[in-house]
Amino acid sequence: MKRVALILTGEVERAALPDSLFRLFPGVEFVPLPKADNAESFTSAFVNLTDADRNTSNVRKQVQRMLTSLFQAKRREGFDHIILIDDVELMNDDRPERIVELVRDATRQQLAEAYPNRPDVAQQVRDKCSFHLFRTMIESYFFGDPAALLRAGVPPVRSIQVAQHLDRERFQTTDDDYLALPDGIWRDRRNKPLIGHHHHDDSELPWVITKRPPLRRWHPKRYLRYLCDRSLSDSKAYRETHEGADALRELDWRQVIQTSANQCPFLTALLDDLAEALGQPLEWLDPAQTAEPTRLKLGNAGRVLRNIV
Repeated sequence: MKRVALILTGEVERAALPDSLFRLFPGVEFVPLPKADNAESFTSAFVNLTDADRNTSNVRKQVQRMLTSLFQAKRREGFDHIILIDDVELMNDDRPERIVELVRDATRQQLAEAYPNRPDVAQQVRDKCSFHLFRTMIESYFFGDPAALLRAGVPPVRSIQVAQHLDRERFQTTDDDYLALPDGIWRDRRNKPLIGHHHHDDSELPWVITKRPPLRRWHPKRYLRYLCDRSLSDSKAYRETHEGADALRELDWRQVIQTSANQCPFLTALLDDLAEALGQPLEWLDPAQTAEPTRLKLGNAGRVLRNIV
């Protein structure tokens, strides 16, 4: 049985992505690696390319985890492939290629520092390791599968207003009621509304609706939370590791991609990479629709990872 290690920065993904991918690639063991100490997403703020040089940065910590996963203490516990996945996030959505550039530079730097004069290690990285992105985040894809939205807790009679002419990876809601919410509204543990308070990271609060307009229009997770509870009174209406995981675990990837305007190029790149690596082609996937920054690049001699040059 082939084994694929997943290095994931999101709670939804850690809880359910291995099971979701197993449904696409039966017979493959997808292993979510435990969260590394003090290692967080490196796209939750505007990407800074100088982070590639700092071995204490989040991107370097995640790359370190990717490289050390190549060498398990026991051979039977080794991995055939290792994939690092992060979200694009809204602040980086205009230039996702910067994220790829950061990972490329961080990988080169980590190899130079930890494995100098080891071309064999660099070759293993090129053969076995990949980096991929969900754009803008995993919840973007839920809107391509009505059954996933139901599992996430959206009432079946609820009107869901998203721009259907756009790709799922270019999420945009047109829901005027949601867009008219006051800035920074959420409820505390006693269900009292707090309006205008600016928390430094509202992703820590599972019932947060929005940080500030106009970003909420393009934020699928904020809109999903609103759809689950328009009264803003239930802090447990949408939780990433519960309802979010339920939505992802049985997500219909084929429907999400085939009903999307441009067939979700970043998601398609991930699945195309996996299909090639595992020798299990997905006949409904179109490799021509893959995003160039994370497209499989096995024929390129200058690549750093399987899909990154």
